[in-house]
Amino acid sequence: MTYLESAVFSPQQHKNYDQEDPFQLGSILAQKIFLNHPYQDRNKRMALVAANMFLQLHGYQLRKPLFISDEIDEQIKDAHCAVATK
Repeated sequence: MTYLESAVFSPQQHKNYDQEDPFQLGSILAQKIFLNHPYQDRNKRMALVAANMFLQLHGYQLRKPLFISDEIDEQIKDAHCAVATK
């Protein structure tokens, strides 16, 4: 079993021991991806993406901070793209 498979099956294992809270299970998934370090880089980012997807599959939607408008969000995205492509 690979490190990623181990991380993915971890919430299922905890659910078998009566852990039903989707937020706890999502955080277990994120923690295992982060600690197992299955990718060469971007493990933190992938852990957060996986936890977000896990929660979405269980009917929860994470919100972006209320103080960030869509216009500012677009400007930040454009700035990131400009830095990444130069």
